[in-house]
Amino acid sequence: MNMIFLFPSDFFQKSKPDEMFQDQFEAFVRAGHSCFVTNVEEGGPVYPRVPFPGEHALLYRGFMLTPDAYRALFQRLQTAGASPLTSPEEYRLCHHIPNWYRLIEAYTPETIICKDTTEAIEAIQKLDWDGFFIKDYVKSLKTSVGSLITDAQQIPLVISEMEKYRGTIEGGICIRKAEQWNPGTETRAFIYKHRAFLPGDAEFPVELSPVLDAIQAPFYSLDFVTDVNGRFRIVEIGDGQVSDLVGWSTAEFVRIFESDA
Repeated sequence: MNMIFLFPSDFFQKSKPDEMFQDQFEAFVRAGHSCFVTNVEEGGPVYPRVPFPGEHALLYRGFMLTPDAYRALFQRLQTAGASPLTSPEEYRLCHHIPNWYRLIEAYTPETIICKDTTEAIEAIQKLDWDGFFIKDYVKSLKTSVGSLITDAQQIPLVISEMEKYRGTIEGGICIRKAEQWNPGTETRAFIYKHRAFLPGDAEFPVELSPVLDAIQAPFYSLDFVTDVNGRFRIVEIGDGQVSDLVGWSTAEFVRIFESDA
């Protein structure tokens, strides 16, 4: 069964995919999948202007959206007759750290969830960690002092720069304990229908297999590394629809969905 893929449209040519996703659009079309484009955030028509094949699931492939924006897109697609693969609840599960963290605490760095800067500073002052990463509910950001910090007093600067360069802090503040990871070992896997796919000839670690059952979502990304003790550790999880192809070629990514072609 072919999948349907929806991409963000080009700003000037509304019937064409955004140039960032042009190669993926073309690759999925060559593989026999139906591909559409639309102005994702502002609404508007979907191109080509033909009915969605109702018997096929639809996967959004584009820029990161807030959970509210994704819900709006999901509802718009349903109204248009599409069947999105990922529900708004499943999107939020993988998009926001507090949701997936509670399901896989044993496999990822210890994390403290705070509602604001003041609470984050107070929490760190009670910890004996040598270092920690500061993120909002979604991701960290390269700032002048970096997201890895050792002094709680640096938090306001990190957060103000996150607000400046990203425009907003999504959700709250997550304090992630720094661990000693082996450089160059980070790998991105995509999990599709509870099956792990990796680029090249890489294999998914057996030690992390329980995570595939713990995260109940149809398509997500999972980044893992090894630490200095040889353990596999999960860096982060994200919704697969909005995850970059880090370490992947477009051809490898398209092959994930061969079973649906």
